[in-house]
Amino acid sequence: MHIQGDAAALRVQSSRGDDFTTTDPEDDFALHLHMPMPVLSMRYWLLGIPDPGAPYTKVADARGEPMSLEQRGWKVEYQEYTDVQSYSLPVRFTLTRGKVRIKVAVNDWTLPPAAGP
Repeated sequence: MHIQGDAAALRVQSSRGDDFTTTDPEDDFALHLHMPMPVLSMRYWLLGIPDPGAPYTKVADARGEPMSLEQRGWKVEYQEYTDVQSYSLPVRFTLTRGKVRIKVAVNDWTLPPAAGP
């Protein structure tokens, strides 16, 4: 699945031939793909942090990086991190909710240049 967009809208293309643009991603994923997708929280989970808009439980390693989060009915399990411009960012994690399991792999992190002094 390929998801691209910004805060206003997302374009979604799946290997099954689905191709749609959405401004309400969580409802539209359920409608078009017949599965829940926590798109709004995933933007935070991709960075290895909990969604600030919902309660959570977290298990962290000795460095303070999350090993797992439970939030909004989803369990997020982090398998691997990488260092990018002095940030530790996830590159592999799994989301689980009931029978739904979503594996996420980040091939390349590109961060904006650091702001000057």
